[in-house]
Amino acid sequence: MASVKIASLFLRTLSKPIANRLKNQAKEHERFREMTISFAQFLHRSEMRMRVSLLGETHPVVVRPLNDARAIDAGANFISETFLFAFAASIILAENWRSRRAEGKRRDQVQDQLEAHEERLAQLSLDLEKERKERNEGLLREEKLENIVEQVSRWSTLSFGGNS
Repeated sequence: MASVKIASLFLRTLSKPIANRLKNQAKEHERFREMTISFAQFLHRSEMRMRVSLLGETHPVVVRPLNDARAIDAGANFISETFLFAFAASIILAENWRSRRAEGKRRDQVQDQLEAHEERLAQLSLDLEKERKERNEGLLREEKLENIVEQVSRWSTLSFGGNS
């Protein structure tokens, strides 16, 4: 458990330089830069429209685009933060999955032990019932033997004259 937490801390620490590298890539590579600028402009327009609508303005508002430098910074920042958020969320989800899997294994073990105890209890109940039946049969045989001994004793008393 502790090793998992240390590993997740290590990965989180490692993800920050990766996020910074993404920022730098957005500034340096032409195609990535164009995508970042258009994405940042879209985010800027969406944010401004949302702010204006929250203020209660009803007429359409013209949103001035960001200059390229600000758009690159904003887009690269957004990409970097999104990466960090996605990475942290994936660590949380992985930990949650691992925890549920461990709990499921533990639950299965407890269920197996419970079933084994129930089987053992059922076997002991059968053994007890068998012992009771054998004891009752033994008592019946003993009673029959006592009756036979008593009858033989009476018969011998009657047959041989009663003086022993």
